[in-house]
Amino acid sequence: MATGTQERDKYWPVIEAFFDQYGLVGQHLDSFNRFIREELQHVVDSVGKLTPKIEGYVVELGDIHVDEPSIREADGSEHKLYPNEARIRNLTYASKLHLDMTPVRKEGSVSTRLETMRIYIGNLPIMLRSEK
Repeated sequence: MATGTQERDKYWPVIEAFFDQYGLVGQHLDSFNRFIREELQHVVDSVGKLTPKIEGYVVELGDIHVDEPSIREADGSEHKLYPNEARIRNLTYASKLHLDMTPVRKEGSVSTRLETMRIYIGNLPIMLRSEK
């Protein structure tokens, strides 16, 4: 019968290999990356269209875009935001979200698609070491 130490020695290399590959937050990173890659778009697709309080119009929702983290300075310039800069300046490490929206005008049985616009809809905090 194996002792407790022998049992630990038997399984410890497997545990070490797992943590070497995935680390302590691997499952969180995988979940966050899947959310960015797939789930955000799934939420938009599940809504599909918005009906504003303007008669004869519908807004079709298209692709959602997650930019690289950036910051707009007081002088109006914009540059890439790095995690360390966000930490030092007490800023949220976040990306801008944009959504492609297409207004559709309906006159009787005729629908006219207007120009698709990419609209800023907010910021999304970004997890360190994620794909973004």
